[in-house]
Amino acid sequence: MPKKIISLLMAIVTILSLSAVPASAAETVFDTSDALEILRYAVGISELTEEQFAKYDLNGDGKVDTADALFVLRIVVGSETAPAALAEKPAEPEKPAEPEKPAEPSQTTPPENPTNPANPINPATPPAATANTIGNTAGNLANFGVAAIQGDWIYYFDLSNGNDLYKIKTDGTGKFLIAEEEDAAFMNVVGDWVYYLAMNDKNEAHMFKVKTDGTGKTQIGKDEAIMMQVVGDWIYYREWGSDELFRIKTDGSGRKQIGKDEVTMFNVVGDWIYYIEWYTDEIYKIKTDGSGRVQIGEDEAVMINVVGDWIYYIEWYSDEIYKMKTDGSDKTKIGNDEAFSINVSGDWIYYLSIDYKNWDTILYRIKTDGTNRQRIIREEAYLINVIDDWVYYIIFDDDWDITLNKVKTDGTGRIKV
Repeated sequence: MPKKIISLLMAIVTILSLSAVPASAAETVFDTSDALEILRYAVGISELTEEQFAKYDLNGDGKVDTADALFVLRIVVGSETAPAALAEKPAEPEKPAEPEKPAEPSQTTPPENPTNPANPINPATPPAATANTIGNTAGNLANFGVAAIQGDWIYYFDLSNGNDLYKIKTDGTGKFLIAEEEDAAFMNVVGDWVYYLAMNDKNEAHMFKVKTDGTGKTQIGKDEAIMMQVVGDWIYYREWGSDELFRIKTDGSGRKQIGKDEVTMFNVVGDWIYYIEWYTDEIYKIKTDGSGRVQIGEDEAVMINVVGDWIYYIEWYSDEIYKMKTDGSDKTKIGNDEAFSINVSGDWIYYLSIDYKNWDTILYRIKTDGTNRQRIIREEAYLINVIDDWVYYIIFDDDWDITLNKVKTDGTGRIKV
């Protein structure tokens, strides 16, 4: 089973499954819950009935795997047509039970880093003046944290090459392999360390850290996690199975549950954690110490980015972009497009929208005040991460392989990373 794309598929399923599909698309008899059911079967946490197996074996190879999940996703967004003979969609899958936890956290010694001819000596960690205290932006982490920046270095997962973790200078020189990974996401860079989620040798998603020079790879804690954000000396994460919020020190100590809500997505800003509650899809905030839980506004939301005093979000029913103050006031609609993914960076909101007339995906940006809407690129893109004046994103080719691309924020200079 090709593990390297499972986390990315889960991200896409999470994003798209929270977005309403128009009636014309619904007639395909598939939605993103089908892709999620396939993934659960593929990683061994659920079973399929004979009827489901026959339905999901889309390429007729006698097995159901991640290739079939990708096919379903492309049917949902309209870039593929469902086979005519498909039966009706099965019932919605239940949430998976919490998997068994390993007995003890492990420490893994990474493979020796290869020498890069263009940069034979790994540069030192950036000086304290350029070191991050927050591991990544809210917008990037909402899009699975494929890339991050610290000082003059960009860190990214090379999705075209087995999800290996690299860094490269902002001028394009000094590419350096930090760690070999098969399946990794939610990158955070703080000081000397890169933090992220990755599969261990038991096919369990755990939190890891590795030094920016490639040494000292270490598993953090025992919990499996789905999403994580590093702020200072703390890692905040959504635990796999319970979907509840926890925090733990970057050295693995001080694990503590935060509140009792099950969440889909969260952002940590200052002393507050902003999140979407699993069952109601409403926005809440709670103090990082677990106190002061309060609902914000009344809308149901798909995705949130909290930047400064504003919460930017996709409204559940309309799929349109809104913003409101972190106290719930000044709700404002931004533009008129439907969106299924957003990333707020500076004064701009970058977002993906489906062109239902031509059934393809367009990457736009619009000012946070709703002015100056611009089209950046028309491409079947997912997981947009903004680094300086570049937008990183993934695409799937006709063989279902993942490619990491980037394009300038003005739409020029599109290249494969």
